[in-house]
Amino acid sequence: MIQVLPLAPRWADVVDHLVAECGSLAELARLLQQAAPPSLRLSDDPQTVERGLRRLRARGQAAGDKYGRLLLRVMGVPLPLRRWARALGQYHSRLSDLSVDVRLDQLRQWDRPPISETSSSLWIQIGLASTAHRLRQPELVRRRLKLAATQLSRAGAMARMELLLFEARLAKNATSLLQEAEAVLPSIRDADEQLCYLARLQDQRAYRAARRRSEGLARAVELMEGLPDEGPPFVVFRRNHTLAWCVWKTGDVKEADWLAQRAATAAGDGGLLRFRCMALMLLGHIRRDPGLFERAEAIAVSLGDEDLAEKAAVV
Repeated sequence: MIQVLPLAPRWADVVDHLVAECGSLAELARLLQQAAPPSLRLSDDPQTVERGLRRLRARGQAAGDKYGRLLLRVMGVPLPLRRWARALGQYHSRLSDLSVDVRLDQLRQWDRPPISETSSSLWIQIGLASTAHRLRQPELVRRRLKLAATQLSRAGAMARMELLLFEARLAKNATSLLQEAEAVLPSIRDADEQLCYLARLQDQRAYRAARRRSEGLARAVELMEGLPDEGPPFVVFRRNHTLAWCVWKTGDVKEADWLAQRAATAAGDGGLLRFRCMALMLLGHIRRDPGLFERAEAIAVSLGDEDLAEKAAVV
């Protein structure tokens, strides 16, 4: 069954998902009664609690009442909504390839209750920071990242990793941030996600190493060759794209061209438009082909990505 991303998640989405998990509204009410602290003074009457949940269901995106706060505290955000929130904020997610204006509208719909009252809001703030970054709004980037950090103590390993890698991209000296990210990496249990985050971590290290003298390029190559050349399309793209740049800088144009083509193919296979745009730009440099920059610029413009479009238009 295909799950459709809710344009604007509401309390009804939370209640309905949890009712489906519990089997009935009555069972959800019973669980809440058992878990409610005495200070909340939740009614002993199951039907009263059920009526409270029905009222909550009708609150749309208003702030949660006592039933909403208790529901999120006891049951948490339903898994499908957590996954969608993560996909909206994750750098290597396909949802990050929505055009900037569409993605911004989508994120703003999620930057409201019930999601804004949970730790999943960290993903939404990171997503909003990334759109601001693409629109070259540095002050807004910093503000959104500060808001994301307020949820860090309640966040899972992937959310912590996402925030650390974003902050590292912006930092002049990212050594401590990348070390912290490396320590978080083993806590990511999903094998493909762990590989994607490892690729991003090593790429940041390679990027910084390669901009030193010749020995830095060798270190960058070593870091990226340690990644698998099969697996999630993002990992294959990231590995080959960075290797292509490093090899090109050493003067091996033929090998660099082959690697850049592999990066472009992997990005295309994964439906990752931003990364295909990057691979085309690199191929354009390697081949000295203005037509490749035109193709890359067309993709960037279609995505509303000012940062990428400007880079593609340089040549």
